[in-house]
Amino acid sequence: MENHPFSFLEEHLPDSIKTMLTVVSLEAVIALVGSKGGTRFWIPKSLDGHWLVDVIGQADAEKLCNHYSDMEFIPLPRCDKIRLLLRNAAMLKDRRDGFTDSALALKYKMTERGICKALRSIEKIEMQPSTKLAADWRQGDLFGGL
Repeated sequence: MENHPFSFLEEHLPDSIKTMLTVVSLEAVIALVGSKGGTRFWIPKSLDGHWLVDVIGQADAEKLCNHYSDMEFIPLPRCDKIRLLLRNAAMLKDRRDGFTDSALALKYKMTERGICKALRSIEKIEMQPSTKLAADWRQGDLFGGL
């Protein structure tokens, strides 16, 4: 996740997900968490017709099964904190793109007060020296890529 624009979120990932990211793609992990997060799933003996191939593709499913072959099942966390941080980061981007609190509340199905709290929480993270969001989101390309 090092080159990903949200790499600052990595510290909030459960260790099992960090390990999984060394084996399969970020997209595969996101798809797995979206599909089966909060459960554990059994490592199949054969991938023929298995749901895992439908969710993450044959190549990533093979890598995952090979890596975890000594385990009977893999616990898959829900990653609620990351989901919340990503939602709030998207909300902040929308805000900076001109959305009003009312428009954000409708888009994210929240109250305006909830929107304000969420924006404050992500702005606190953004201002930490370890994140690069302040420069990335607040300041556009001043010189047009020169």
